Amino acid sequence: MLQERTPGAPVSRLGQTGVDGLESAAALWTNIVSNRERMPAGERGQRLRGMAQRLREAGRRDLGDAPLVRAVLAGLGPQRSVADLGAGPGRYTRVLARQDCRVWAVEPSEDMRRYLQEDLAGEDPATAARVQVVAGAWPDVAAQVPPVEVALASLVIHFCPDATGFIAAMERLATRRCVLSIRVGQMQPLIEVLWPQFHPDRPLPAQPVFAHLYNVLLEQGIVADVAVHAATGAGPAGMRYADQDEAVQQLGRALQLTSAEEHARLAAALEGLLCKDGDTWRSVQPPPREAVVSWRPGDRVSPRAASTA
Repeated sequence: MLQERTPGAPVSRLGQTGVDGLESAAALWTNIVSNRERMPAGERGQRLRGMAQRLREAGRRDLGDAPLVRAVLAGLGPQRSVADLGAGPGRYTRVLARQDCRVWAVEPSEDMRRYLQEDLAGEDPATAARVQVVAGAWPDVAAQVPPVEVALASLVIHFCPDATGFIAAMERLATRRCVLSIRVGQMQPLIEVLWPQFHPDRPLPAQPVFAHLYNVLLEQGIVADVAVHAATGAGPAGMRYADQDEAVQQLGRALQLTSAEEHARLAAALEGLLCKDGDTWRSVQPPPREAVVSWRPGDRVSPRAASTA
């Protein structure tokens, strides 16, 4: 339970103790994002391309009953309009368009947008016609997106150093519901196991997670609804890979490995950490979890009620 406070006063946060309790939730969020280790441009581009490919593959699974999709559909009104902020290659954009939703897909990555356009070309023409692609990052391109019933942001807010600005722009856009998803833990459990073996002198890259987000919301008087579930695409049995080579490539990118020698070490380290399951390989670690966080735009409680929620 959070301590009672007055507006603007420091807040004790979920999962935070000690000196962190003297810093506002929004300031802590900014500090984590701003001080994250920066990758060289070439390496960052390679990782983003790899991420685009993985998300594209994930979007080919049946996501119609995913918790995030259910939360969006539950918030719709007669216009059935959605903004997918950070749409990536469109794994949710296309699912929602198939559900007769008009979707504005906001995405800054050229590779992601290219995959989205290619996959839309394979959809029914009526489905593809419901999607409007907007090039740029949220909230920089907020003026290019009209009001919609539901504003959706899946696994993207942790890239933004100004969480309060991101949330405020979502609320200005949405007329009925704001829906966010964010990881509960820092990274995949398998990455947390492997990271010290390759980077013993470097801390695991940190990013804001659910506890940070919820406290940012509470600081603004927003008491959101929350549903926690296994990460979409992970399944109850953990992260899956087509074969061991795919596991080495994907995990190697997440571990920031660059040499053939490091990838060979990773392949050896995965012995006992992966197991064959049908036609795929999966991690024996528990799957990562995501939180779906949603609220009605403009709903606020008193600072006292928010701080004791």
